[in-house]
Amino acid sequence: MAVNRLEDDSSSVRGGVKIEVREWELDENSTTYDRLVAAPSDATMESQWILFLTILVLSIVLMLFVFISMLRDKKTRRNSFNTYILFLMGPDIFFNFCCILSCGLNVHLGRYFSVDACVFQSLYCIFAITSSAWINAIVVYQLHRMLWCSRKAIRYHPPTRRHVAIQSCAVYVYSIFMATWSNWGEDESWWPIRNNVYSGVFCLPMPFDTESTMFFYLLYAPLVFVLPLLYICYVVVDMLYHNLLPDQNQRKTLMVFLRLLLVYFVMWVPALGLVFVGSNYLSTWYVVIGGAWAHLQGAVSAVICWFKPDIQRACHEFFWDCCKYVDCCYCCTNKPMLQNKETSHQDTEEMPSYSSREEPVLEDYDGVLEDGDDDSDIQYQIQKSCELFLGLSDDEDDLVVQGNRHEESPTKRGRSRRGSGKSRSGSPYESSMGLEPEEWHTITSGELVMMEGSFAESV
Repeated sequence: MAVNRLEDDSSSVRGGVKIEVREWELDENSTTYDRLVAAPSDATMESQWILFLTILVLSIVLMLFVFISMLRDKKTRRNSFNTYILFLMGPDIFFNFCCILSCGLNVHLGRYFSVDACVFQSLYCIFAITSSAWINAIVVYQLHRMLWCSRKAIRYHPPTRRHVAIQSCAVYVYSIFMATWSNWGEDESWWPIRNNVYSGVFCLPMPFDTESTMFFYLLYAPLVFVLPLLYICYVVVDMLYHNLLPDQNQRKTLMVFLRLLLVYFVMWVPALGLVFVGSNYLSTWYVVIGGAWAHLQGAVSAVICWFKPDIQRACHEFFWDCCKYVDCCYCCTNKPMLQNKETSHQDTEEMPSYSSREEPVLEDYDGVLEDGDDDSDIQYQIQKSCELFLGLSDDEDDLVVQGNRHEESPTKRGRSRRGSGKSRSGSPYESSMGLEPEEWHTITSGELVMMEGSFAESV
């Protein structure tokens, strides 16, 4: 039976953590806790660490590129939602950097480096997992609140950057506190959770008997990541049940929601399940796959953040600046041409064909939008609030809610209608374009541009 306390292997010439059980030594009499710590051969562990290193280097390069691009751009930093993203990426970058150091030392030695290295790895892993879980929950709370305010036509005030920083730093302090739990009882037998090496590859808090297993799954795991995960599930169900999500054609906004759902339900949940639950029953390679999947989540987050228009613009600017430093003449010469192509492509995508019947009619309300109100008005309100909070709109006064009426800012009304390609029946804009109220037909982006050109010539 494996012992439940880590020891350095003084009998080995290479040193490292003492391995009590190997995979081939397991039998029908082996306990669950023997299976948690059973290590494969040294050659197998070395190949697993090399796999981790490859994924980690790729992830940290992508994350650093997006992170630095956002920090350099003042306009991107100004948005409170982007500030949340920066605070989310910080622990991920720290996690990947420390994992690169740990895996490099393990590959160099040929086995897990030392007990002190195990303590350090447990600290930064739990810190990163807890920070990511709770900050994501805070972001989902803000999105949920914003969508409810939009549905009720109530002015939503996004949190200030100072407020975001205070929230995130509070989560960091809480995460550090949770990360220290497994070190409290290293020299005491009464504390129900300790650090140990899973399958000889990576170190995390591990239960070692029945009491510690109950403590781990009923108290420790919920405080680290289960409670925020359950809250995110609740918010997703509530948004779907009350139809709070924007229309499907709002791809930019939906991409932000996709990032939150993808990182949690596709990356973190399978990874943590394989590591903490699958390690009780599955072979070492399944546990390693769970760890590798967790390391990939940083890269996936960075790629999805890149689809946010303002972050994408900041990344493009950082890329062109890097090209100047390395004297990449071709890139620098073709930058304006490529930017024009991108702008033209974006304009074409963002001006789809639609009927002027789809224009939401703004009416007077009794303070809030009730369930029986026109769904197009609700979707219009949701779209504007989403664009403002998520940084998809450059105009902060696109939407004004005053008294018992919600309407666009007068200075932006004409521009926003023209930009979206929508025209109300009988409006001055429609008349100037030569459209009669009874002419219900589809306006394409090309026709709109031609009509605007004709109008400019006539003026």
